Amino acid sequence: MLAAATADGDGDGVSNWSEFKAGTNPADPKSHLRVAAQGKSQAGRLTLRWPSALNKKYTVEAAPSLNSAQWSVLDKDLNGTGQEMEFSPGESGGSAQFFRVQVAE
Repeated sequence: MLAAATADGDGDGVSNWSEFKAGTNPADPKSHLRVAAQGKSQAGRLTLRWPSALNKKYTVEAAPSLNSAQWSVLDKDLNGTGQEMEFSPGESGGSAQFFRVQVAE
């Protein structure tokens, strides 16, 4: 059933429940939480960007690998504006880092 919480009715790879939680439209394949990373900003830093939803809070996390059991919180309780948000993580000390943005519970 396309309306089930675990279904992906619009075929964008994100379940209806995840889209509801993120404040995106589960009937629009272009509407889902996605993070884009832009090389270095003018200040010489990486910038993460994502579309936000009003009344949602976001947490930015980092880990040394994608399958890491422990992710470090870089910032939390970032208030969604309904516009694109951005965050520039600090320097990683030369080691590789992976980043993710999650909708706070």
